[in-house]
Amino acid sequence: MKCKIISVSHKPADWEKKALDFYLKQVPNNFKLSFVEVKPPASKAMSREDTIRNESTELLQHLEQGLSLIHISEPTRRR
Repeated sequence: MKCKIISVSHKPADWEKKALDFYLKQVPNNFKLSFVEVKPPASKAMSREDTIRNESTELLQHLEQGLSLIHISEPTRRR
């Protein structure tokens, strides 16, 4: 089974790296896990809608044919 985690972030925090390393050791050998980091847009002048649209386009470029998408999001600050 393949699982690709696509994250929108600048750089994972140290605790996130440690947690991922820990959980990767728990994953069965037949489970192939990969990670992709998508950088958020650098422009703060973009509207929230444009930011979401750009991030969505980037995320969708990393999906492979026939895979399922599970979206998990944390609340963000309003501008």
